[in-house]
Formats: sequence, C-alpha cells, structure tokens
Amino acid sequence: SDGLPAERFRVGRAALARRRRWRNGLALFGLFWAVVATSAFIIQSMRLDRTTDEMATASRAYTRLAKEVTTTQARFTEVAQALNHQHGDGTPLEMFTADPVELPDAEASALTDRILGIAINDIKMRGAVDAMRSLIGGVVAQRETAVAQAEALEARLDGVQTQLASLQDKKVVADEMLAQRLDENIEQLEVALNLTGLDADGVLAPDLDALAAAAKANPDGTQVGGPWAASHVTYASPIPGQTQVMSGFGLRGQEHHNGIDIPTDIGAPVRAVAEGEIIFVQDRATWEARPKYIERNGRKVKSPGWRAGVYVEIRHADGRVSRYMHLEDVAPGVEAGARVRKRQVIGTVGRTAVERSPTHLHFELREATDDPRLRFGEPVDPETPLSTPDPSRVAQGVQSLKARTDRLSRIVTAGAPLTGAGLGLEDEAPEPSKKGDRKAKAGQPGALAAETHNATAQVLGSLGLEGRVQRLQGLERLLRAMPLVAPVDDFRISSGFGDRKDPMEPSLTAKHNGIDVPGEARTTIRATAPGVVSFSGWQGGFGRMVEIDHGQGFVTRYGHLYKSLVRVGQRVSLREKIGEMGSSGRSTGTHLHYEVVVEGTPQDPLKFLKAGRAIFDK
Repeated sequence: SDGLPAERFRVGRAALARRRRWRNGLALFGLFWAVVATSAFIIQSMRLDRTTDEMATASRAYTRLAKEVTTTQARFTEVAQALNHQHGDGTPLEMFTADPVELPDAEASALTDRILGIAINDIKMRGAVDAMRSLIGGVVAQRETAVAQAEALEARLDGVQTQLASLQDKKVVADEMLAQRLDENIEQLEVALNLTGLDADGVLAPDLDALAAAAKANPDGTQVGGPWAASHVTYASPIPGQTQVMSGFGLRGQEHHNGIDIPTDIGAPVRAVAEGEIIFVQDRATWEARPKYIERNGRKVKSPGWRAGVYVEIRHADGRVSRYMHLEDVAPGVEAGARVRKRQVIGTVGRTAVERSPTHLHFELREATDDPRLRFGEPVDPETPLSTPDPSRVAQGVQSLKARTDRLSRIVTAGAPLTGAGLGLEDEAPEPSKKGDRKAKAGQPGALAAETHNATAQVLGSLGLEGRVQRLQGLERLLRAMPLVAPVDDFRISSGFGDRKDPMEPSLTAKHNGIDVPGEARTTIRATAPGVVSFSGWQGGFGRMVEIDHGQGFVTRYGHLYKSLVRVGQRVSLREKIGEMGSSGRSTGTHLHYEVVVEGTPQDPLKFLKAGRAIFDK
C-alpha cells in the first residue's frame, strides 16, 4: 500500500514534465512564427517604401514631361499662328485664299507630329549648343590659366637664371678661396716635411699610369725622374728587417724551387717589394674551397693551387711579377686591380698549405711574358733584385736629398730660434755640434722660407682645384705614416743623433742611429705613429725592443725596454701604449733608445718632432 502513492507521485511528476515541455515547445514555436511574421512585415514595408519612392520619382518625371509638352504645344501654337498670318515671302495668307484650308484628320495629325518633332529637335539642338558653349568657355578658361602659368614660369625661370649666375659668381669666389686655403695647407705641410730633410715627392706614391706613359714617350728614361720611368725597379724585402733565407732558389730534391723561403713568425706583416698592380689574389675562402689532391697522369698529387696557400701576385713597372705565398690572410683592400705602394702591407704570414716546415713566407719573382694567356714568365732568383739596389736610383736619391738638405740645412740645424721661418717653434734641444757649425746669417731663414713658398706656389699654380686636393690628400697620407710626436709624455734628450763617444767605451767613437730619452723605470712608451708591429722581443744590444712598420717606408724602433706590451703583427694606433722604459741590453742606465728609419736608412728623430711641432702648433 505504501508503493501505490509513490507510483502515483512519479506518474504525476512525469505528466507535469510532459505538459511543461509541450508549453515550452509551443512558446518557442509561437516565438519563431512571430519572428518570421515580423521579418516578413519589415520586408514588405521596405518594398512598399521603395515602391512609393519609385512612384514619386515617376510622378516627378511625368510632371516634367507634361511641362515640356505644354511648352512644346505653346511653341507649336505660335508657329501655327505665324503660318496663318504670313507667307514665306511676307505676303499675308488672306491674299491667296479667302477660306482656311481644311486638312483631313490624318494629315493634320501627321503635320502636328512633324512640327512637334521639329520643336523637340530644336530643344535638343539648343541644349547641345549650350553644352558646346560651356565646353568652349572651359577650354578658353583653361587656356587663359595655362598662359598665366607660363608667364609665371618664365618669371621664375628668369629668377632662377639670375640666381644661377649669382651662384656661379659665388662658386668662382669660393673656388678661389678654397684654392687659397688648400695652397696654405699644402705649403704648411711641405714646409714641415722639409724639416725632416726627406724628399716628399719621392716617398709619395706616384701616378703609375702617367709615369708609364712618360716612359713610353722617353724610352731612355733620361728626361723623366723617378724609378718608374726607367726599366729598372728597386725591390725592398717582403719581410721587415734583414732578409734571411731558409731555402734558396734552384734545385731542391727532385723539383726546382722557384723562389725563396723566408723564416718568420706567424702574423708578421708581408709587404709589397715594389709599387705595382695586384693581378691575382687567392684569399682564404678560395684556398679552403680548393681540393687538396687532383689526378695527374693517373697519379694522385697535391693541387698546385692548394700548395700555394693564400697568396697574392703583383705586377711591377718593369713587367716582373712578385708572388707571396702561405699567407694567413690578405689585408683589407687587397684585390685584383688595386694599386699598392712599395712596402705597403698586403697580408700577414701564416701556415696555409705548410704541413711540416717551419713558419715561413714563400716569395717568388717572375719575368715578364709576351704570351697573353700567361700572367708571368720564367722564375728568377729573388735574392739578387732584393739585395742589389739600382745605382742610378741611389745616385738620384742622394742628389735630390743633398740638394734639399743643403737648401734647408740652415733651418733644420740652426741654433737660433726657428720663428724666423714662420714656424713658431723654438729649438728646445739643440744637438751637440762643433763650434761654428750652426752660425747663420741674419735674415737667411726667412729668405729660405720665402724660397720654399715661391717654389710651392709655382708648382700649385699649374694644378687645378682637383689637383690641389689630391696633392693635399697625398701629403696627409704621408704625414699619417710619419712619427711626428714624442714617444714619452715628459720628453727630454740625453744623447742626440750622430757621432758620439761610446758610453760603454769612452775611448771609442760610434755612430748613434737614434736619440736617448731619459726617464724613470717603467715609464710608459707610446707609438709615435699608427702601424703594424714588425718585431717584439730581444734584439742584441738593443735589449728588449719593439719595431713598428708605419708604411710609406717609415719604421720606428724602441730599445732597452723593461717590458714589451705588443706582439708581432699587432696593429697599433697613434700614442698607443707599447711598452715600459727600462735598461735592458747594452745600456748604462734607464732610458729609451728611439730610432726613426726611412727606406732602411736611420734618420734624426728630432727633425720629425720639429716637423710635428710645426704642424700641431698651427
């Protein structure tokens, strides 16, 4: 009996749920149809609005058409009245007929249609005429606008031409001012270079194309100065310092050794032995991409291109080709077609393709060839050209240097202040000399400075603005390679350049190839010009020494150091710290032995310091 009410309760709940679902379904159904009806009503309303708009548009069009018909009928009436009152020659119609002519309805209707067509065509023609008049008016307005613009442009062109003429006049004045400023700068630099006693034109890189043309015009070379106009070229060593040969030219085992092997350290700078044009470069990436072995006559042999390693070929003015092999890599800018100066660094020594031998540079010199398929001819022994200077070249250099030195000796070596030469420089540390050697006549330094000014002005007067700029750039490039500053901050001289008593053996006289700068132990030593370290280590009587190659033939040496702070192949900047002052080697006390070497010849460093003072003081 307890289960019966529960069952009824479940049945009731189920019926209630079913009714609820029915009600929800009916509600959703009604909502759906309400949405549909609403949408249909909205659509019909939109259609009705559109129809109403179309009817309004049609009504407006009909009204316009009715107005046009009414107007046409009025014009037709006017035409009919005129026809009734006047004939074509001006005679009234009443003179020809007393009664009006009655036309059949069909003919009257046709006539009415024709007259109505004529009236409509007249209306259209009037509209076309009005449109044509408007178009013509627009064209006329555009033409007037174009004429006004052309007149404005002509006025502006006249103004521009006036400005251009003014600018041209200003350019002439500016060119003259610039040329004057360039002349002043060039003269200042050349006067400073004259203080060094060097032949600046001989050190500057010549124009190889111009000299080659001059050589053809003068085959004997007697009328053209410089080494590049003659058939002989002097060669420098590819490695800074004295050239040592590890393996010479000639037969070596079963093969012919086409060059010489120069032992040196990895990273040592490799220099062009003479000026010329780079004709071939095998850089490191190209060498690494070459196969090490190739097949030849059925045998597996090492590829000649791989055996050369990284290498460079340079053709010189005498037609010979120099080859530099086993490089670590080439210097920036070293590429085929580029020009190089004598002693310009073209790369560094490496061990590319060197497997068992000590580190070295393989250097070859090849003869010129007439075969266009070949880059060079037969090999020659490089040791002879490297060690044998051209006598005529040496004589010319000595004569040029002697003439310049004689002309400027009273400025360079005079004991009196150099202000008379217009340099604003006092001779702070005169070199020891015999009594009477430095006497100079009053007014002579100023006369020599005037002589230098006149010579410079005569040369620059033949150059254009571009020539002046190139000359100034060449002088600045030369000056960047010259050691023009002191190697220490507190600069003094305890022993000058030239002959002196040997400090270790006072009874002997010896040539002092540099100057001695005293100071405290471990005083900072700085590079006097940017360059590449060509030596760092112990060097006999110099003790611990650093040598820097600055390019353009300039080398500086710093001896008796306590400590070297640079390594071979390292590039140093101006005034960079390279070592510390000491007393190593053959030395009587703490000091720096400082040398300046130009083209292998020691020069007085004080002259370069005077030139630097003359430049930097201005």
